[in-house]
Order: sequence, then structure tokens, then C-alpha cells
Amino acid sequence: KVADFPLLVCALGSGEVARVDLRNPSAVWAAEKTRLLFQLRTVTVSPEGAGFVAGSVEGRCDVRHNVFEGDKDDFAFRCQRVENAAFAVNGIAFHPQYTGTIATVGGDGTYAFWEKNARKKVWPKSDHSAPPALKKHENYLPLTC
Repeated sequence: KVADFPLLVCALGSGEVARVDLRNPSAVWAAEKTRLLFQLRTVTVSPEGAGFVAGSVEGRCDVRHNVFEGDKDDFAFRCQRVENAAFAVNGIAFHPQYTGTIATVGGDGTYAFWEKNARKKVWPKSDHSAPPALKKHENYLPLTC
């Protein structure tokens, strides 16, 4: 089943994520456990509503899709890591035009861009200056540390 309606995604204290159809907010459309082992810190729905990305205090993200015909496209990845230290993922944003591109920001103030479909980092950044994509296009949603 695919979400073709206004979708709300909620991170629950149990490590589960609940998806709610906003046309009927009293009922959960789908709920499932994420691949993340520790407390969820942030969750963001993709602009087209095809899925979501959840981030945790362990510095990892879990990418999920709203098509439940197997989970071959769902995956988790480490993102906010510096050498042996992991930092909480405090923010996740999708690019509104290039929906496969994700920006993450960590508790240490660093951020990176990821290509979701290729499953790789495309632009790491370790200082606090704004990335060219944010300066030039301002298409990402605001990210906070």
C-alpha cells in the first residue's frame, strides 16, 4: 500500500514509528519498529510522501518507504560520525526538487548531504559555514543543531 493522502509520521518512545492518515487521525495507518537501536531524535517525511527518514541519538538514520511489498529499498546508515565518536542526528531535510538528496545535521554542528538512491555521502562538511546549495538555492528546509 502507498500513501496517497496527507501523512503524519510520529516517532514513539518504544523505537517504533507510526504513520497516520490525516484524513482519519484517530487511527494509525501503519506502525513498525525502525532499524535504529537507540532513541529516535528526529523524523522527516519525504516531499512526495513516498516515505520517511528517522534519525537517532546514535548518529544513524533509517530510510523507509511507504510501499510494503518487501523492504529491499529500506536501509539504515551511519551519518553523524567523527572518527570514533557518534553524535545525535538533530535534523534531516529533503531537497524539494531533488527528492533523493538528504541533508543531515548532527549534535556537533556538522552536516552532510546524502544521495538516498545511491546510498552514499555526496558532500561532507565539518565546519559551520553554510554549504553552497544552501547559499545558492535555499531549497532545503531549515536545519538546527
